[in-house]
Amino acid sequence: MNVFSGYSKNEYVLKDFSCSFAPSTVTAVIGANGSGKSTLLKTVARQIKTFAGQVVINGRNLVEYPVRELARTVAVLPQVRNVPSISARTLVMHGRFPYLPFPRIASAKDKAIVDDCMQATDTLQFADKDVSELSGGQRQRVYIAMLLAQQTQIMLLDEPTTFLDMSCQFEVLELIRSLKAQGKCVIVVMHDLAQATEIADNVLLVDDGKNAFFGTPEELLASGALEKHMNIIPRKAVDENGKELFFFSKKD
Repeated sequence: MNVFSGYSKNEYVLKDFSCSFAPSTVTAVIGANGSGKSTLLKTVARQIKTFAGQVVINGRNLVEYPVRELARTVAVLPQVRNVPSISARTLVMHGRFPYLPFPRIASAKDKAIVDDCMQATDTLQFADKDVSELSGGQRQRVYIAMLLAQQTQIMLLDEPTTFLDMSCQFEVLELIRSLKAQGKCVIVVMHDLAQATEIADNVLLVDDGKNAFFGTPEELLASGALEKHMNIIPRKAVDENGKELFFFSKKD
């Protein structure tokens, strides 16, 4: 709470930032480029320094967690990452590293967990294929399987549908929805507002490193926060089945 974090003491990105996230929920983080969305994920993952305030997980200050325990609590899927030339199963096994003693020899239990996670993400069928040979959607599902194998309470996803075609985007979004049913606290940075309001239990709008709005998609659309902080106006339509559909346009 009341967090100041960033890349140097003279360059705060998050400024007096406070928010809380619950288990079994998906929170979509939205905001303009440079507003602090990715910095928020890095702060929760302890990848950058918190200069003031506290990040608290399960009643404990984030700085109190030993490295291996933190890796068993928080899993991160960054937006930009290298594509290794290893099999999909080997990549997913990396999610078990926080649990493996040196020299990281997987037990039968670890192998079973990996197979279960690949089954859950529909990636077991290409477990032996090189990750570099997979399509974008397949590769993204493998990375999510790796996060599942990490068996953390909190999952941080930074723009997981970027550069994917529409079909693959829908597959990844459905997979994210399934994480909620597993009791995960999922925090996902998104640029597509229609997808964000469709998938999320709550939406966090970040503006200039601050919590500009936090609430349900319905509350966001009624609040005027999109117009105020992003110059975007939501518009509503109803389809033939009576379902409300939302569209977004730039404020004139």
